[in-house]
Amino acid sequence: YWNLGVNSNRAFQIIRDIWFATSIELPVNIFMEAPTIRRMAAAIYDGTGLVAPDLVRLRDGNEDAPLFLFPGGGGVLIELTDLVRALDYPGVVYGIPFSGLDGVGPTYDRFETEAERSLRLIRQVQPIGPYRLVGYSIGGITALETARKIMKEGNETVFLGLIDTPQNDHSWPFKVWLAFILRKYVSKLRNMRLRQVMRRTPHKSAPCKIAIGPRRRGTQIEFRFRNPHHPNYPYCSPYWVAHHTPNYGQVGANACRMKGLYTPSRYDAKLFFFATAGGDPWVCDPEDVWPKYLPNAEWLRLPGNHLSLMIGRNAVRLAKEISERLKQVAPPAEPRLASHDMSPSRGPSSVLVQPDRLNGSV
Repeated sequence: YWNLGVNSNRAFQIIRDIWFATSIELPVNIFMEAPTIRRMAAAIYDGTGLVAPDLVRLRDGNEDAPLFLFPGGGGVLIELTDLVRALDYPGVVYGIPFSGLDGVGPTYDRFETEAERSLRLIRQVQPIGPYRLVGYSIGGITALETARKIMKEGNETVFLGLIDTPQNDHSWPFKVWLAFILRKYVSKLRNMRLRQVMRRTPHKSAPCKIAIGPRRRGTQIEFRFRNPHHPNYPYCSPYWVAHHTPNYGQVGANACRMKGLYTPSRYDAKLFFFATAGGDPWVCDPEDVWPKYLPNAEWLRLPGNHLSLMIGRNAVRLAKEISERLKQVAPPAEPRLASHDMSPSRGPSSVLVQPDRLNGSV
């Protein structure tokens, strides 16, 4: 798949096409489990591809110094591929996606609950610290709350990295929110006028398939005043998209609700915040809202925007910054295994750890 140029958007399209053609819904992280067409077909045939592992082994390495990555969105590990390949770190690398991607496991609407689940998964492969946690986008909130729980238990979290992690609109100070909205809509009006001037022929929209889920409702101006407990709240989020398959759509809706219900609080330990120069068009600059909650954060500005940061040379630059700080703050012990192989022919392996199902909880 990597040789064919499959990225996260193309992966979603493949999963949607399979769903429309066969009514079989594959978990989005099937591309990490079965990275070739032949292996994916075999996983569909024998049913193993329908199960979403709770903990995914992204790269081999020293088992005594694991690095845990928390993806953004609804737990899409494909977005982390370029970053994982570029990391100069000898430890094994795991990915912890959100629960419920296969429609079987429980789904949560609180980051604190996701953090409890993540900590249980981490403990099964690393009973004692030091711990190394890195979270991208809203996955950074799960990483932050997981680190907070570890700290409360008396264990030191040696390394915590947040990558362009946002807060919800409800948490922004009103002045920050108002300035963001004004800049956003002034820019939108300018772009509309520019398109009208440059347009020579009527715009033709490409045909698309019928949306699977509810379409987005309302504008971002209204969204700040929405009630996160309302059943339709996720469909009012600027991040909501309607064309995902049912299981992923449910996880995405829960992620939108988790973000809305989240109330940030002070975290006094040392951490690194990797923010983009281009930012995210849907949220304010993180340095406008996070410093009072993260007083000991070291801020680093990187080229690109929220999406391009995880791709190509921007991901290589980010990986270099993370790797250097891992070596400075949390250097691993003498590695027992330090393989960096992520070739498409072999593919990353996974650990099928599902404590929630074993315990019978829903």
